[in-house]
Amino acid sequence: MAYRPVVFRQRKSFTSLKGFLFKFIALITVMVLFPLMGPVGCGERRLTSVRLEELKEPAAFSLYYPLSAEAKPSVPPYQIRPDLANVKVGEGQAIPPTARTMLANSGFALTHGGGERLQDFYMSSPGPLFITMDALAHTSQVLFRYILGELERNHLQPLLVSLTSSMIQACHSLRGAGGSRLAKAAVRNEAFFGVAGRLLGIESSLSKEAEEMANGELSLIERHSGSAVSPIFGRILNYDRFSPPGHYRESEVMEGYYKATTWYETLPFRLRLGDSLELRERGRMETRQALLLVASLHKSRVDGEPAWKIWELIYQTNRFFLGYGEGLNIYDYSRLMREVFGEWLDVSRLEDDREIDLFIDKALELPPPSFQSQPASEEGGEYYPGLRFLGPRFTPDSYIFRRLTSDEVKGRELPRGMDLPAVLGSNRAEEICLEVYHEGRYEGYQRELETLRNIFAGLGVQVTASDLFWNNIYTMKNLFATAGKGYPSFMQSSAWIDRGLYSFLGAWADSRRDISFTTVGIQTGTSSAAGRKGFPGYVEPNQGALARLASIVDMARRGLEEREMLAEEAEERLSALYDLLIVLRKIAERELLNQPFSSEEEQVIREIGERMRYICTFPRNGHSVLAEESLAGVVEIHEDRKSGLELEVGVGNPVRYHVIVPYQGSLYYAVGAGYSYYEFTLSMGETLDDESWKGKLSKGDIPSDPAWTLSFLK
Repeated sequence: MAYRPVVFRQRKSFTSLKGFLFKFIALITVMVLFPLMGPVGCGERRLTSVRLEELKEPAAFSLYYPLSAEAKPSVPPYQIRPDLANVKVGEGQAIPPTARTMLANSGFALTHGGGERLQDFYMSSPGPLFITMDALAHTSQVLFRYILGELERNHLQPLLVSLTSSMIQACHSLRGAGGSRLAKAAVRNEAFFGVAGRLLGIESSLSKEAEEMANGELSLIERHSGSAVSPIFGRILNYDRFSPPGHYRESEVMEGYYKATTWYETLPFRLRLGDSLELRERGRMETRQALLLVASLHKSRVDGEPAWKIWELIYQTNRFFLGYGEGLNIYDYSRLMREVFGEWLDVSRLEDDREIDLFIDKALELPPPSFQSQPASEEGGEYYPGLRFLGPRFTPDSYIFRRLTSDEVKGRELPRGMDLPAVLGSNRAEEICLEVYHEGRYEGYQRELETLRNIFAGLGVQVTASDLFWNNIYTMKNLFATAGKGYPSFMQSSAWIDRGLYSFLGAWADSRRDISFTTVGIQTGTSSAAGRKGFPGYVEPNQGALARLASIVDMARRGLEEREMLAEEAEERLSALYDLLIVLRKIAERELLNQPFSSEEEQVIREIGERMRYICTFPRNGHSVLAEESLAGVVEIHEDRKSGLELEVGVGNPVRYHVIVPYQGSLYYAVGAGYSYYEFTLSMGETLDDESWKGKLSKGDIPSDPAWTLSFLK
């Protein structure tokens, strides 16, 4: 309940001693209780004492249940004739001449030219199908992108509006809780939340000083061009990041939401910037702001709920879907504030520099993050720990690329996509880096690579299952494994190992793309499922990848359900994808154990295109619409300001898979589709978005395939 001041109107005389004592006791009661009462509103209400809740950070978005993948492969050896005469070809199928030599030598080949959507290929192709991990990984990507878009529209944006409104009011109420230092910090916080409020469309009344700072920030954010000094924080900020990508451009509401979350994720309130008097004072001010922010979060309420619970709902959901890095967060500050100041914080204590220094010293004693997830500060290139209201967004590949380029590796201006699988444990990827690309010529490259391999080899499931990006790359990491005796012959070739790297890089590039949910019209397309008779096809028998992907889907479904954010259409498609992966894992097990499929399993293979189409199709305005336009997309991965170059990676139109698969003593020709992968450089300032990239693909104006793909890609 908001605090309401008790007003006494003094009468000309007291009618009795009893009345006098009653008034006196009431007055004393108000004087005692007033410091403990804190407002939710603004105006002249003042917050002086806050109870700091004991917040416990969840270990994960939901419990992660790994599925087993333990079938011992026992496929009998077989030989493919050079002329492919012992290979059965389905009705309506024809082996392309360009693939015949590779099929005879390695048992598989990839060729360019498979349409724009993976689902379309699997729906329309006649004869036996080869179901790739690429197709399944991309289907999950499309589904998760759609779900995030709906979460943002229907849950996260409204919650952020309510939370931001509450924080603006709380900051306003703090201006008179102490002396000049606290007042200055409170005004800056008011401006900080005021910026997000205006971006979210909140009409709020700010103090004059806060209004001026907020307007300065908003002007720079709206231009979202280049670097400038932040009016609130007084340090350089790159405002390019406020340009909304993908589906965020579909409405002013979503544009504002993107900019507000980016604002909350961008700048930390730093603890200490150096030992000089000026730098220590700047650290104190930012820390004072952070402590006031956390106090406000503990004190405020949003629609009857503690504000920190609303913050946690937004934070944990974005962390799972978008990825947040390590570093100090609200949980850390709340815990340490209870340790330093006690369960009840008298806000006026934050006026005292000695109290602030005590907190800073304690915070700096906390273990540093294992990954330097925050970008280097502009001031000397140092990492300064501090609090972000949200974030920071972080992907492990960015960390890897920073470590494998200047200044850590002298003279190496840009990384390569192959650095990522090399760090994650692929010996073949390391060999390509050193022997094909000759990266060992850079002093320190091999040393840094080995250091990073050791770091990532020691990560546990709490990290590798913490968000969708980690989960995706560790799902496809299963494709690195060398297949030995008992596996189908096509998996035992060295070319298949290289193909695994190709698929991994395609899935990685796909996961790095901006969310680009697009409804493209009523569901159309014909299916060849009913016409497929006899042998239905084959599942890429990588049980580890199938099991891991199923575990991710299950984790996402339960995490959303636990937060009461699981819409019916999302639940139906997550369940459909999970059930499909479980069946495919069983089929893969039968393949490896040389067992026949059941009639139900055969039907699942025949209908794989329809099932993937359903998972990627959603109801909208009375129609069924696809949640993607095409597989193709491009993204900037790394830039080097010294050379003026940036690394781009792209996914092109699907490649076709041609695979000779064994089944019950016979060999069959099966076809599938998967990622294509491109890597190239651009000069900084050149723009290449998804639409222009698709234009290049349609004209054939695309980079050459990587040299190491010659063994399997035509």
